[in-house]
Amino acid sequence: MFSVDVLGEGVDVPSVDTVLLLRPTQSATVLTQQIGRGLREHQNKTTLTVVDLIGQQHRRFRFDTKLRALIDSRNGRLVDQVENDFPYLPAGCEIKLDRQSREVILSSLRAAAGAGNWSVLVDDLRRLGDVPLRAFLRDSERSLTDLYRSRDRTWTRLRRDAGLPVAAGDEHHEALTRAIHRLLHIDDADRVETYRRFLTAANKPAQLSERDRRLLGMLAIDIFGRRHGFVDLDAALNAIWGNPAVRDELAQVLAILGDEADSATQPLDFGPLRVHARYTRDEALLALGDGSFEKPPTAREGVRWLSDISTDVLFVTLRKSESRYSPSTRYRDYALSSRLFHWESQSTTSRDSPTGRRYRQQRAAGTTVLLFVRESPTLASGAGAPFTLLGPVTFVEDRGERPIQITWQLQTPMPESLLEVARLVAA
Repeated sequence: MFSVDVLGEGVDVPSVDTVLLLRPTQSATVLTQQIGRGLREHQNKTTLTVVDLIGQQHRRFRFDTKLRALIDSRNGRLVDQVENDFPYLPAGCEIKLDRQSREVILSSLRAAAGAGNWSVLVDDLRRLGDVPLRAFLRDSERSLTDLYRSRDRTWTRLRRDAGLPVAAGDEHHEALTRAIHRLLHIDDADRVETYRRFLTAANKPAQLSERDRRLLGMLAIDIFGRRHGFVDLDAALNAIWGNPAVRDELAQVLAILGDEADSATQPLDFGPLRVHARYTRDEALLALGDGSFEKPPTAREGVRWLSDISTDVLFVTLRKSESRYSPSTRYRDYALSSRLFHWESQSTTSRDSPTGRRYRQQRAAGTTVLLFVRESPTLASGAGAPFTLLGPVTFVEDRGERPIQITWQLQTPMPESLLEVARLVAA
């Protein structure tokens, strides 16, 4: 049975086990609806096969838009995932490409990622006119990562290059806009709303609670970096409020990030942190009271003991490349299940050292251990990759020493998207 614009949505035939796509579309929503016709469960169906026979009706077809409906771009660049045969698909799923289709798709993805694509963005904005950022992304079928692929690509610059009005700024304007790409990891609705509430206010906040001071300190250190040169947080906020175009751009970006967040975060009794939200190392430590904007955290290693709150903070990178990690620091850290995580201490830590005893006696001593995990050190844009806060963990067992191999139990199950990666690295 074939249809033309009839079975795209609202039809329920659970026994369908094969879907042939013959309708050209670059809409992720429409594509999801099309495939969804075959994803209904049925007692006699174990597999859904989707055969996609379209996509070359014109040379400018956006394969990147289609692929984002099927794979998670946070697991790395789309072109890398295609080249490596889609390594991060959920269990039981696979995407097969014949040789010619693979070459066509890779060529399209590389062209879309090229520096020359900026002129296409400019042309699209000129065509759409003076529209907000959200409308531009929607009508041009692009994502925030398409626009903020590097620090030089910003909404303010795009508007300026398209001949649209942009509010004047001061000497901090360029540095502020070039930092926005470092904020795209923010996925906590509570933090998004707090930032937007401040940024859309006409005046800089006069008084701050301790929680809001930490939150704005996290934002400021993302924007200005550890070597910011400001006397205090108030001076940094003055620089932000002195550039209304930047504040407007930040508020628009944050609104989109809040809408796109796909992880349900949970509150944590440690500063303005939430379980399953993503944070940079500096953000996490500032939120926990380790340092401030004026005196940023000094720790760069993967472990940090915060004696004031009796908390061990563990920062784990799952994929440790030989170019970035020495043999002694390529620890084997991976998920055993959604609630159990295998972790190795620093290579010099023995069982009977003060640190070793603190880890092993964590339950009896009542100390807290917070586990932050990320897949790789950097994102495709070159920015440092954020960590997902998996929340408090408790000691289960240990083996060996230098390093000590410890199994931690998570209070909250790991998100499925991260669990798939965290299991793969153990292989």
